[in-house]
Order: sequence, then C-alpha cells, then structure tokens
Amino acid sequence: MENNKIKLLWNTNVQCDHVIEARRPDIILVNKESKVCAIIDVAIPGDIRVCEKETEKVEKYQDLRREIAKIWKMKELKVIPIIIGGYRMVFASSCKHVSSVLVFASTSSCRIYS
Repeated sequence: MENNKIKLLWNTNVQCDHVIEARRPDIILVNKESKVCAIIDVAIPGDIRVCEKETEKVEKYQDLRREIAKIWKMKELKVIPIIIGGYRMVFASSCKHVSSVLVFASTSSCRIYS
C-alpha cells in the first residue's frame, strides 16, 4: 500500500545486495518525506520468554536494517518488535513500541483507525 507520503509493506521479501537470511519482516513502514523507516515484527510466544523474544527480534533484523538504510537511503531506521505473551501478557516495552509506531504513523500524515 502506498501514497505520495508513506509506503506500507507486509510479508514482502526485501531485495538486498548481500545475502541476508532475515529479509522478510511482518511489516515495513516507510515515511518517504522524512526518509524514516520502521521494520515491525510481531511475535506471540507460547511461553513466558517475552524478553528473550524481543531481543531476538531486534538482533535478527540488524543486517536488514543496515541494508535498507543503504539501499533506500533512509536517514533513520528502527526495528520495532511487538511481543504479546501467550498468556495474554503485553509488556511495557511492547506498549512503548506500539506507541512509537502510532507516533510514526501520525507524523506521516496517515489516518489511524481504532
């Protein structure tokens, strides 16, 4: 999905100059005007390993983050893990990450529907 200000990609393989295993995050949100990009990956672990899963997601996409920044000439690029525990636990860090996605979207002049 795309307009003149923002591009939203989901379940898309990112074409890279180098071999990168993790190149298909759940969502990529790009602000074309400010050259800011967010790689968003969602996980719902079936146990209480939420903290480990969050760290795993951030580390998993570091190579892709660097490659997108270089190829797409982004000024800023964030990896945003959204982790919801299998026991309906949502940790404060995931709430912070969701808030940063909403701020990103609102500064990109797109509408947020509730």
